[in-house]
Amino acid sequence: MQKGETKFYTCRLISSQKQREFKHMKFDDIVKVYSIWIVANMKSDSVNRIHFMQDSLYGTYKWNCSSDLINIIIVGITGAWKEEVKELDIEQTEGRELCGMLNTLFTNDLNNQEKMLSDSEIHLFPVNFLHA
Repeated sequence: MQKGETKFYTCRLISSQKQREFKHMKFDDIVKVYSIWIVANMKSDSVNRIHFMQDSLYGTYKWNCSSDLINIIIVGITGAWKEEVKELDIEQTEGRELCGMLNTLFTNDLNNQEKMLSDSEIHLFPVNFLHA
């Protein structure tokens, strides 16, 4: 993945809404977009959100604009299946579970049957599409 790739494609999701989601200059009708990227072979698992924020550099006026229109989620996974689960803060639990599920699905260390058992036991959902 190149540095600007996620931003470019997410901005294209916004600009492609013209004449489909909003007409003329009615920019308040722009629909919020999410661009989710999964990057494999990372050194560690991670989940990051990139989004617009409004910072006041001078003065106290706050512009009435939606800073959550563009959301880029990048999930980095190592690709290594880990059977052991260490204790994490409650805020980190969802990210750990997402990375664990993806690592389990993409690992070559388990066959499809083992992946199904692992996912139903650890991640509490069946993985039926592995049979396709």
